[in-house]
Amino acid sequence: YWTARSRRLTVEYKMLYFSAMSQRTLYAHRPADVVEHFGSGAAAARELRLKSRAIVSYWLKRGRVPELRARQASEISGGVLKFDPAAYEQS
Repeated sequence: YWTARSRRLTVEYKMLYFSAMSQRTLYAHRPADVVEHFGSGAAAARELRLKSRAIVSYWLKRGRVPELRARQASEISGGVLKFDPAAYEQS
């Protein structure tokens, strides 16, 4: 059973965790950041209007979001996901 103290500690922990996470910069070219922002791979696929969430899984495996989709994710997120053009320059 939950006691009042354990509930309060759980709420305080969640507040600290999410405030720390909100200070971290999320980048649109990182698949893990895109998934974190939207909540899940399925939600990211839905928001980006992809045919399948398997595409997001492929991005996670590959380690990179295609440039066009990264721009789209940045626009949809209202700038929370930062688009970095330098991440796509050939070196």
